[in-house]
Amino acid sequence: MLDMPTRSHFYQKITATLRMIAVTHLLLVAIDAVDELQTYLEKISGVFNDITEAGATAELQLMNLKTLFGGNAEAAEAMYERISEYGKVTPYDKAGLLEAQRTMMSFGMSGEAAFSTLQQIGDIAMGDSQKLQSLALAFAQMSSTGKLTGNDLMQMINAGFNPLNEISKVTGKSVGVLKEEMSKGAISADMVSEAFRMATS
Repeated sequence: MLDMPTRSHFYQKITATLRMIAVTHLLLVAIDAVDELQTYLEKISGVFNDITEAGATAELQLMNLKTLFGGNAEAAEAMYERISEYGKVTPYDKAGLLEAQRTMMSFGMSGEAAFSTLQQIGDIAMGDSQKLQSLALAFAQMSSTGKLTGNDLMQMINAGFNPLNEISKVTGKSVGVLKEEMSKGAISADMVSEAFRMATS
């Protein structure tokens, strides 16, 4: 058996060891808590940054629309809301839709005409954002000149739509004949616009 001094010393060592284990455990718990708190704060910071960036982007998009509407804030805000609502029922994101709208208006199309066309090309592009932008640009270029050119036609075909096919159905003329007429400037922007309308009606 251990004598009293030895036993007392033994108990003190055990007590000290247990205290050390307890302190170590508390430190580990505290470190985990700090890590979790830091992770939580980083997530919150990320959310606030996203909100701030989204707000800044929305403000810039609205300012761009306002410029295209000749400074008419009310008209710009109304169109912004219409495009936002349209985006909710399509696969396209709002930024892409606004970009397509801006492209067409930049080439001289009215806000209403551009939005109507935006919906048509949105259907034709079938959810493909790249095709949406390509069709918007090709249509805008064609509208600015008032007629369909070979370059416009090629862009539209590459984006998955040949307006001459639709025009052929109405006129009874072959696509080949229509291409010849196009080379003479005889395929008007209105004819192509009607082709877009027929394709999505």
